Amino acid sequence: MVVLLTSCFMSLAMSFLFKNFLMCLAFSPSIFLLALHSSPFGGWPGCTGSYFGLIQSFSSWNMSVSLMLQISVLLMEILLMKLNLSISSCILILAGSSIFYLTDSWLMFFISFEFTLLPIFYMVYVYSTTPERLRASWFLFIYTLIGSLPLFVVIFCVGKLSFWMFPSCVGLEMFSPVFISMAFLIKLPLYYMHSWLPKAHVEASMEGSVLLAGILLKFGSFGLMRSSIITSWSSQGLVESLFYSLSFMGSLIGAVKALLKSDLKKVVAYSSVSHMNMSMLAFLTLKPFPIYGFCVGGLAHSFSASVMFIMVTLLYSSVGSRNILVMKNNMKMSSGVGLFVFLSWAANMALPPFLGFASEFIYVSSVLMYMPKLIVILLISMFLTSIYSSINMTITALSWLSQSKASTSSNVEWMMSVFTLTMPAIVFIISLNWLFLFY
Repeated sequence: MVVLLTSCFMSLAMSFLFKNFLMCLAFSPSIFLLALHSSPFGGWPGCTGSYFGLIQSFSSWNMSVSLMLQISVLLMEILLMKLNLSISSCILILAGSSIFYLTDSWLMFFISFEFTLLPIFYMVYVYSTTPERLRASWFLFIYTLIGSLPLFVVIFCVGKLSFWMFPSCVGLEMFSPVFISMAFLIKLPLYYMHSWLPKAHVEASMEGSVLLAGILLKFGSFGLMRSSIITSWSSQGLVESLFYSLSFMGSLIGAVKALLKSDLKKVVAYSSVSHMNMSMLAFLTLKPFPIYGFCVGGLAHSFSASVMFIMVTLLYSSVGSRNILVMKNNMKMSSGVGLFVFLSWAANMALPPFLGFASEFIYVSSVLMYMPKLIVILLISMFLTSIYSSINMTITALSWLSQSKASTSSNVEWMMSVFTLTMPAIVFIISLNWLFLFY
């Protein structure tokens, strides 16, 4: 309550100073983040020493990210005067994500996990204008449904709903970790379970892509962390090796596909696949420091991917196409928007001082500690990410240097929206001192 009151008070104060209530809305998520950091009940993830404490920290920070991203989406809708039904969709996702992160009942955990699929399904199917939207929305629905059935069977057969009583249930050992974690691996998504993601992103509106990348993919990350308490991955040697292979393959092939695609939205979608599979490598070690990197990488991806999809929509509205070759010759933007596009690609490359740099530092350290023979594959994947990000940065962000500047009165709204998403990342960067608590 103190955090919310502080956030509201600071927002009203800025509203008085700027004489503009919409501008104070753009700043309010960042103020909420700062207030949470200074709160005695908040704190940066990783400040607690136990694995359970790390899960709780990750839960609270995912809640904060969900709130900030949805406020940002609503802000963009207000500024661009196209509210439609995004408000109701955001409220449903916020309610479902709140239950998902806070409940200690596996049944409510499962229900909220599935419930949040419906608004995203609606946003993909209704807001898209292309004929392929039906196929994309059904891919999203069928993949999630098939992956969730095994988890529902486990909950039904075990009969214990409490999160704390679940690990001690008789008969739980008969279920494979894959059986329990399949739903979360699809939402992550692990490679070969990822086909729904590029299709959904390409057909979704900007709001749908932001919520999908920033919130729904983190459901998979948090679900894996919770399920790891009741599953013994370390005793499943063959299964563990299989998922190591899939994660390395996903991070590498995802980067290669992003390099070969000409549709900018597909580039960002496959970039998400590559990044999330890279984070899966840290999770599979089940060690505190790599798991911490898994959490930090998830938070970094929430912000960077959301900004990237906003950037793609901004460029599409300017050029009328998402094809990179078309953009190269028709790009017109102001220098301010060019700077934001440049920073978006820099965040995707995980350059310092962005938060992604901290997560990739942990990934490399983890692979060196636990899988030194595979470090070359990880470095190749990171190198490919740098290549396609640099190429696209040159085409999109730096083209304003040689093109005539367009009159972009609406770019003010876009820059406010992008600032709403990037400011929390800057606050994270300032507080990176907690990264070294593990050393």
